[in-house]
Amino acid sequence: MDFFTIMGMPAHYYMGAQGAIVTFVILLFASAIISDNIDKKFGIDDVHNTRVSSGKVLDH
Repeated sequence: MDFFTIMGMPAHYYMGAQGAIVTFVILLFASAIISDNIDKKFGIDDVHNTRVSSGKVLDH
């Protein structure tokens, strides 16, 4: 069944390992984009975070 090898590994195993890495990277980008959209929806942005981290008190 293992007719082809890539760098000494069966082709199906090698392609599966590469696909897992690519899928992980795609999920990282998707997570970052979704998190940014949620932050924007609730009014959290870089300017707001900078003001909070500079030690100023926020009024509710």
